[in-house]
Amino acid sequence: MSESSEAARVANYGTWRLTKLEWSADDEIGFSRFVTAIGRSGCRTVDTCMRSPANPFRDSDPPQELYKFWSDCADWPYFLRSYYAWKNGLPFVFSSGMVALGLNAEQKQSIADGTATAQSDVRYSWNGNRPGRRTLLPNMENGFSNFFATHSTIQNSVHTATLRVDPRTNHGDMYTPAVRKGAIRPGTTVYDPSGHVGIVYDVTADGQVMVFDALIDRKSISPRRPYSIDFYKRSKIEHGGWFQNFRPVVVEGAYYDSRLGGYVGGTARLLKNEEIRDYSVEMFGNTQTPDGRSAYILPDGKVTNSFQEFLRRRMFQGKYKIDVIAEFKIRMKAICDDFGSRVSLVQDGTIKGVAAKPHVEKLPNTIYGGDGDWDLYSTPGGDVRRRNSVNLALNYAKDLKGLIDRRDPEYVYSGNNLRGDIVKAATEQLRSCTITYRNTAGAPVKLTLESLLARMPQMSFSPYHCVELRWGATSNKELASCPDIKDARKMRWYRAQQTLRNQMSRDTNIFTGYTLEELERKAPELGPANPENNNLIQRLESELF
Repeated sequence: MSESSEAARVANYGTWRLTKLEWSADDEIGFSRFVTAIGRSGCRTVDTCMRSPANPFRDSDPPQELYKFWSDCADWPYFLRSYYAWKNGLPFVFSSGMVALGLNAEQKQSIADGTATAQSDVRYSWNGNRPGRRTLLPNMENGFSNFFATHSTIQNSVHTATLRVDPRTNHGDMYTPAVRKGAIRPGTTVYDPSGHVGIVYDVTADGQVMVFDALIDRKSISPRRPYSIDFYKRSKIEHGGWFQNFRPVVVEGAYYDSRLGGYVGGTARLLKNEEIRDYSVEMFGNTQTPDGRSAYILPDGKVTNSFQEFLRRRMFQGKYKIDVIAEFKIRMKAICDDFGSRVSLVQDGTIKGVAAKPHVEKLPNTIYGGDGDWDLYSTPGGDVRRRNSVNLALNYAKDLKGLIDRRDPEYVYSGNNLRGDIVKAATEQLRSCTITYRNTAGAPVKLTLESLLARMPQMSFSPYHCVELRWGATSNKELASCPDIKDARKMRWYRAQQTLRNQMSRDTNIFTGYTLEELERKAPELGPANPENNNLIQRLESELF
């Protein structure tokens, strides 16, 4: 069933009238509480989130047999915000038709010289974007809209490019808040300029900013996790704020129509940065170190280059004290959860028949973009993050051990063999964490986190490969159910993509729009010839001194 026909079927449930001309402080608090309840509920799909007891508005929604709620990652904050606005008679504004800002002379010259490739995808524009248009909901001409029809419009208009806006301008639907409790709050959007979006649902007493997001399959919800650079990369200010709040909107010039039971007419005005009390760009640095790098002044007057430390200290309640083993276990669990979230994305490619199709004749210009089946079922961006998880866990272990070795009073360890306890914590998670996928024949295949990390360089990111290759199978037994091993062209594609699978950073400026024959020639230029060592225990034992 098409999105429009599905929306029409539930039109009687979706009437959205404007009963308030702006969001009050109580409305903002209510939205935060709504997002917190959904986040804490543990729901695993968009539809079950909205139908769970955590949603106080669920009773007036259409039954599940008539409609299933859906969203992908970029739309998730917009979906939750628009849903809450609909249920409470509030205005909602969203941008569409994002246009990339122009290049400077130096950037133009680098393209002319051939040292850089022009970027045509506004999701990865060099200097950020501005909107082509803005839409106010509900429709003020007739005084109402239908939520389910507008939901489809929003979902098809909003993407990660919508958030790629320089926060020093007033172009965005959102603004960057100050880094403090109450400004970064449940309902705050989290933006990764390399192409991912989440939403804050909680801030814990020990300063963890908890995030969850919808996945690209439009149905699944990610595991809940603390905000970190492991999952949400950061970039320059022109590419948008790492945390963003919806810009307050005021409807001006409207009149109340008692017959309709809502306001009619009027126009929307989004508040400018200077009108917003908690607007700030301090997340990009509030001082500099002698070498000219952006830095942050901590509450105790110390200076750090780490935004993560700055954020956590600002959010922490009470005296700052961190248990290093507990912290490392949180990091290891996040790695486990990340592989778990990959299961439905990959499995859907098989269920929907994408894996059975011939491989596309040409890759997208960047494997981290694309559209259609590639956008919905490929996993190159997440796979880069997962490949990096060993390096990140190792570096985090080194940092934590260094803090204890230097006797930093804010970091505590109660044992007598820190290196051994870190290795023990890693080993326990590597062997206890498992995922199960179903092979092409439908049989379950169980894998431990230890084997998943070892397989990462063999895991295909292409949705046109069998599920066995998507999970890095190499044994004849596991590959026996994979039809691709008898398809010479698909296997050529698989082998040609090896250097792309060896990449350790998500570089959207690397051009990949090649045919198979072109890729086979270009492959040595696109990534390392050999993968990195993903044996975490071995590396901890040899590198953690």
